[in-house]
Amino acid sequence: MRPKAGLAGPRWFPRPAGDQPIVCIAVLTVKPYNDNAVIGVGLEGSLALLRMLRYSLRMMLVFSAVALWSPHTPSVKQSSEKVIPRAIYIGQFSNMTFTGEHAYGVSVALWRQDPSVFGLLDNAEGLYGDTPSGVLEDVKFDSSSGKISFSAKLTTGLHTCAQHKDPVPSRDLFKFEGTLAKDRLEGTLTRFDAWHMEQKPQTGKVTLKKVDEVPLIEAQSYAEWKLKANEVLKLRGAKW
Repeated sequence: MRPKAGLAGPRWFPRPAGDQPIVCIAVLTVKPYNDNAVIGVGLEGSLALLRMLRYSLRMMLVFSAVALWSPHTPSVKQSSEKVIPRAIYIGQFSNMTFTGEHAYGVSVALWRQDPSVFGLLDNAEGLYGDTPSGVLEDVKFDSSSGKISFSAKLTTGLHTCAQHKDPVPSRDLFKFEGTLAKDRLEGTLTRFDAWHMEQKPQTGKVTLKKVDEVPLIEAQSYAEWKLKANEVLKLRGAKW
């Protein structure tokens, strides 16, 4: 007689906590009549067992791959930090002259955080120290050609005229168009009296040479630079 053999149905165990894979175990039940009996498994039972083993092996490979890959995946924050550029101090460009305690001329300090260029313009017309300063606005810079333009609002003193008999803080508007090179900033500087824009402005060519000066503001980003620049402008900035 042939031994009685059969493949019992798969036994499903309760799903474990978390995301652990579900294990399905197939049990082969064999009841031979004697020690010499040959155990036979039906074709359908064998195929079912192979399918379950193949699925289990596939799941093990998937979870192993995920486990190996995950620790080396950079976080979004890390990727973002690598992309954000630092603020770089380009330099200070000046044509100022000094006679004793007095200073005369213009100075421009520039920083860069790609793709933006920002900075301050100082204009000295008297005693040295606390030189009137203004933040650069409407900055346009072409890094390939070096062409640059910007404007700045300053208050260089008091203003009086037939319309303003009592002194009021001056409104000096500077506009520059020119070229930025490694060692100089040169172009056309125009100065307007913003109280009377109908009047003809003062216009002239300027060459501002790069000077070896410690930066007035040290910052790692534009946001940090802006905070420190605002502190400077509280005393020296435009009053309009």
